[in-house]
Amino acid sequence: MEPVVGRTAIRDDFARFLPKFDVIQWEIRHQIASGNLVMNERTDTFSIGGRAITFRVMGVFEVTGGLITAWRDYFDFAELPSVLGQ
Repeated sequence: MEPVVGRTAIRDDFARFLPKFDVIQWEIRHQIASGNLVMNERTDTFSIGGRAITFRVMGVFEVTGGLITAWRDYFDFAELPSVLGQ
């Protein structure tokens, strides 16, 4: 996936992506912070039409002045076929 950069581009990306789902849940398993860096291990669940798609995710956030200034998520694309039932 290509990076999405800038407030407007991020807002537009979320506006295209999020409305497709009936329910979205983020369950944080572990989280640690050091200085302006926050890392979390979480499970993201997206439901559409009664079917849940769950991904294990590692998130890295940089925070400056109380705002997220960088956000990187890492997950294993190799899990995608089994999550989608393929």
